[in-house]
Amino acid sequence: MSEATLINRNSIFSLLSAMTRMFSNMLLFVGIARFYGTEGFGQFTIAHTYLTLFYIVADFGFDLLLTTEIARSRDRSIEFIQRFLPIKMIFALGSIVLMSIIAIASHFSEATKTLMFFLSISIIGNALTSFFFALFKGHEQLYEETRTTFFQNLFLLCSIAILGLLHVQLIYIAVAFVLSRLLGVFLIFPKMRKIVVFDSIKMTFSGCQSTFKRGLPFGIHLLFGTLFFQLDTILLAYWRTDQAVGQYQAVMKLIVLILVVPEVIINALLPVLVRLHSEDKMRWLQMNKLLEKTLLFIGLPFAIILFVYADQIITIVYGSNGFSESIPVMRIFALILLVRYSVETFALMLTTSHRQTKRMTIVIGATVLNYILNAYAIPKFGILGAAVVSLITNVTAGTFYLFVAKKGNFVISQLIDLRTVVLIIITLLVSLGLWYNARGVFSIGLIFIFLIYILYYYFIGYGEEEKKSIYDFRGLWKQVLAKNQ
Repeated sequence: MSEATLINRNSIFSLLSAMTRMFSNMLLFVGIARFYGTEGFGQFTIAHTYLTLFYIVADFGFDLLLTTEIARSRDRSIEFIQRFLPIKMIFALGSIVLMSIIAIASHFSEATKTLMFFLSISIIGNALTSFFFALFKGHEQLYEETRTTFFQNLFLLCSIAILGLLHVQLIYIAVAFVLSRLLGVFLIFPKMRKIVVFDSIKMTFSGCQSTFKRGLPFGIHLLFGTLFFQLDTILLAYWRTDQAVGQYQAVMKLIVLILVVPEVIINALLPVLVRLHSEDKMRWLQMNKLLEKTLLFIGLPFAIILFVYADQIITIVYGSNGFSESIPVMRIFALILLVRYSVETFALMLTTSHRQTKRMTIVIGATVLNYILNAYAIPKFGILGAAVVSLITNVTAGTFYLFVAKKGNFVISQLIDLRTVVLIIITLLVSLGLWYNARGVFSIGLIFIFLIYILYYYFIGYGEEEKKSIYDFRGLWKQVLAKNQ
């Protein structure tokens, strides 16, 4: 199978996995917002924000480390499982304990504390499934993740539908969420034999110290990388009300949905870029240039739509009651979204070029900056202040990613060409035109940007060689079907 076809195949499976998660999470959170109001939505999102953070603590970079190690030495897969899984389970159990302690010690409402207790149980299920997903990623096979994710979320959606019709308390939604995460373990574990042949696997704690040291940069980066994007929600929970958290998270949930796109592309490219950096650095640089341009071109239309039509999007998704304060926050996060799409490539370059420690240092600094600025902005300006701080933090981190990745690897002109600059200028002009002339007609903006403008990006923004690199889908579905018959 050619490199381009393999990337395309994995991109499709990664996209399907992410879309399944995205669709189920969207229905989950929109349903909670509509049926339980801003207070119930705030309570659930506070608990879920902590859960997301402790998912990272439980992972602590071992999934990414496992993927990169297997991508380099697939014949040592069993050895890596024996070394990484025990320490992963220690971190998962520790995360459950820590999340429970925070719930007990916090001044949150009793409903929020109860949700935190129940949701923390899902950490063990998520830790195991994500570990095995990383194993399949290292072998550049993402089909099993797609299959498992589909059935997990199908179970969750069916449970939510039944529970919603019964008008149950919010805690039962949390129970359904936990059961869906545990279901993934039973679905993915038997499938390991497809790529790793073994009679039995003996877990060993020998070498845990060295494994921990190797995973430390990945873990600290993941923890602080999540924290500097979620810290504002945690601080709002302490310094403001459940309603304020609900209004803020109403925007965050939509932004996270759109950030699934770069996650999908990066998941598919990560093992390939790790390999290319060792084998062919020129090809590695070319792939990064194409990735940077593609993410920027995808992010620009999303940012325009969210900025210009923020009021209509909030009303359509959450209804007209209780979420009006989310509208200006949405416009600030449209800019944050554009920043995130623009800098993900530079951050990934650090990971794939063995400079994860530098990436870790950047996110630690960004988190500290986020806390310092929020300590002033949230008490004084509420959710709007938190959004502005998030923008400042992301711009700062992105700037450091760019300059650290640039050092010794490339000049700016190698990744950002004249076509890209021209299209950015045109995009800004189009945004102004929509703002002043078609702001009230949501359908016009969607049609113009997502149909006409994307085609314009393709025909103008990419050179002929770049088009060839992203257009090789011939025979892909035949290979996918043949592999899984």
